[in-house]
Amino acid sequence: MSEWDETCSQARCNKPQAKDEYDVIAESLRGRKSEEAIIIKPTKSDIKFDNKLHPAIVEGASSPRTAAKPETRQSKPTKSAIRTYTGILFDFEEPEASPICIEDIAHALSLLCRFAGHCKEFYSVAEHSIRVSYNCPAEHALWGLMHDASEAYCVDVPRPLKHMPNMEHYRAHEKRVMRAICGWFNMNPVEPAEVKDADNVLLVTEQRDLLKNSIPDFNITPLLGNICPITSAQAELEFLRRFRELNKPFFW
Repeated sequence: MSEWDETCSQARCNKPQAKDEYDVIAESLRGRKSEEAIIIKPTKSDIKFDNKLHPAIVEGASSPRTAAKPETRQSKPTKSAIRTYTGILFDFEEPEASPICIEDIAHALSLLCRFAGHCKEFYSVAEHSIRVSYNCPAEHALWGLMHDASEAYCVDVPRPLKHMPNMEHYRAHEKRVMRAICGWFNMNPVEPAEVKDADNVLLVTEQRDLLKNSIPDFNITPLLGNICPITSAQAELEFLRRFRELNKPFFW
């Protein structure tokens, strides 16, 4: 029996019941340069993925890295561990040995606001990540989706603060957490340059659409379509849908 089976709680045990209708975001999250944002709102019966119900709303849906038996109630072994959304322990002193659950990442990122909350309205790191994934070359789309996954554990520190000299220990530890995530999901630990490029394009687009009196950080042409933020619940579902889409061979 794997360590994951021993330690991880059921990934969806705390999920809210599916509602009668879902706001499903499709083309609007792609941020295409030649198209306006489109929001599609089908009913639950219309939400399909490969002729199956959307995995995020199927009761008991599972994946190789998300489903597990309920854990025996544990106390924190040290002050270096946190209890995640799905009820498992993540130890900052040993991130490589900690079980990592995509539902934890999706949920946490959906509740983290970009720009330290100084947006005109709530805009989640999860939505930012989805948009980056759609603006990367297909072969790097998964990395684009997961490029801020470490923030699910280390939170989203504003870039000016993050790159101050006295934050070097934080930067080093965030990189260590990201390497652990890459290892868990069989990703190359080196971020592709194309992902950083897409990240910067989204940054200047977000600064234009979501901040007041903002001057873009880079001399980069932003996307044409305006960003209309979705809710945290929508972002969480769409993050999971996008993850499964990019990992299709492992889920179906």
